[in-house]
Amino acid sequence: MRRTTPLFQKITSQLRDILRAKVDDGPAEVEVIDWFSRAALEMIAQGGLGHTFDSLSRAGDVIKFKIAIKEFMPTLSKLFIFLPLFLLVSKWPPRVLRFVAACFPLADVKHMMKLVDTTTGFRQDLFEAKKALLAQLGDVELTNQISGGKDIVSVLMRANADAEGESTMEDKEIMAQMMTLLGAATESTSNALARTIQLLAHRPDVQEWLRQELDGAFVATGSELGYDELMQLPYLDAICRETLRLHPPVSFVTRVLPLFCPDLADYVSWITAPASKRHSRSRGLFKGTLRWRIISSCRRAPHSSSTPSARTATRISGALMPTRGSQNDGSRRSPAASPTHMSRASIPTC
Repeated sequence: MRRTTPLFQKITSQLRDILRAKVDDGPAEVEVIDWFSRAALEMIAQGGLGHTFDSLSRAGDVIKFKIAIKEFMPTLSKLFIFLPLFLLVSKWPPRVLRFVAACFPLADVKHMMKLVDTTTGFRQDLFEAKKALLAQLGDVELTNQISGGKDIVSVLMRANADAEGESTMEDKEIMAQMMTLLGAATESTSNALARTIQLLAHRPDVQEWLRQELDGAFVATGSELGYDELMQLPYLDAICRETLRLHPPVSFVTRVLPLFCPDLADYVSWITAPASKRHSRSRGLFKGTLRWRIISSCRRAPHSSSTPSARTATRISGALMPTRGSQNDGSRRSPAASPTHMSRASIPTC
């Protein structure tokens, strides 16, 4: 992150200039989610792949690619019911799979084929170009690219070239990681940025305190803020954390249990009971059980008032939680909530 911060600053400066130009003549409606999506795509492309789409100034194929990434997960979720069937035929040759998919009587399957075709050609071309540069000229040519050879894929390819035996990744695995970066990081980043702007728009007082902190940091450094300087801004950090707590870009995660997990209360009663009264097996969750954790519900329940996160409600959580009649008046904040009274230890984590 420290190495890629200058790349991100350059992109955000370009985005700032674009948005500023749109309101130079007065107030205007701006579709910020689209511009945030373009900026996030460019950030992930440069920092993750060492490639530029120039997505803030170009359209056409770039927009088509961005739309393909954005629609990939929603389309895939519609086909989740067919997951057992997909796993069953996943070992079939690609040509056979395409033929079966083309004959499948469902529009979402055909739409998914178009999305895959849109992204596959790009990642193959980029991977082959990087692989050729690495094989012919080594690290010297990679360092001349946009990211200076410090992007995630370039680092991964260099490490893979030096690996031996089972540690070596196949080309298709690296290309799959490229798609993971673009698909998982682009929309989650743009959505988090949009949510942050939305919450700040409800609280001008919070905007002002954040602006004071940033202005003070700029005056102290006399230049663009680097990674280390940004990490020393507790109020900015608190706003980012609180936004992610209220609106996590990923609403749930799944885990497959590697071991049997007994029910704690049942296990204690089993241990303390006489041997003659113990049942044969403790109840619980068995190995291989798929568990779902709903992140979007964490830290929002009324009973969480005793958690460390809730103790900061009058300082940070309350600052960004819009309520009826108090979105813009700042009445829920007190002088004690100013950035000078916040420490990193008081920032909620989840």
